[in-house]
Amino acid sequence: VSLLKEYFKRNHAYRTGSLCRASRALLYIDDDWAKYGSEYKRYLEDIYKSSFITVINDPEKTREKNYLNNIKKEKYEWICLHAHSSQLQHNFYYSDHTKWDSLTSWELRKNYKSAFFYDLHCCEALDYFQEECIGNLYLFGNTSGLTVIGSSKVGGMIDNGKTFYEKLKSAACIGNAFGEWYSLKGVKYPSYCYGMMVLGDPTLKPKKDEKPPSVEITFPKKGYLYIFGREICPLSTGKTILIGSCILVVEADDINDIGRVDFYVNEELRFTLKSKPYQLDLKNYSTGWYDIRVVAFDKFGNSNNDHIRLLLINF
Repeated sequence: VSLLKEYFKRNHAYRTGSLCRASRALLYIDDDWAKYGSEYKRYLEDIYKSSFITVINDPEKTREKNYLNNIKKEKYEWICLHAHSSQLQHNFYYSDHTKWDSLTSWELRKNYKSAFFYDLHCCEALDYFQEECIGNLYLFGNTSGLTVIGSSKVGGMIDNGKTFYEKLKSAACIGNAFGEWYSLKGVKYPSYCYGMMVLGDPTLKPKKDEKPPSVEITFPKKGYLYIFGREICPLSTGKTILIGSCILVVEADDINDIGRVDFYVNEELRFTLKSKPYQLDLKNYSTGWYDIRVVAFDKFGNSNNDHIRLLLINF
């Protein structure tokens, strides 16, 4: 009962926006499918920007500890795993496929898993009748799991997700996309695809990022007097006055990273910065009143701005 209560609590938090992750995906591919890394990445690009998909498919890197280290990071919303598996473990091959590491359900249980959604191309991983089933641990054995896709037996998604991700791009939810995949592909290959299922809430879907970034001119403060960059006092007039040059400082942040910050002076775009620090040096500006506006964009094009009007007395 406690597991269900916690699950519904985070499900509600995700739906209402208080539980969120950056729109990033991890594509983790063990040796037998490593050569298809670029192809599988193209499938994921139906729902994630290419630059926000991390692909790990080097046969010597895809190991138990490496996988655990990656799924612990709170940077991925979606994890897609291709690995030989059973109900109770994932197997990661190395040394030219002569050796393997096993990640057991016991190890999964004790290690934090941060993603919301899991697409497991892993035989038997969702055999939920098996106690300590891996699929159940991705869903309930953490504080983030919302939906897990995979197979309860040997077999899986016949086209490795191609049709599913195509449909998810426009579908209302994971369940609808899964149903369309099954109608188009799964039903044609019953011996391989029967047993495919969705654990958790099939009515969810990765959210499109529409939240604007935060941006603020943190120096100088509005309504203060400064002399050569040193704060003197607030002004009763509410005006901002700078005597001598100083550097205007902007803070900008977004869960999906800042793409750029534009600096406008008297409504004219002066320059753009794509990385920190976001600053404007006023030493070469002559004495006068200036309207300075900064516009921050995240990597999905959402924007926000801040503005200051100041009197600069330069020497």
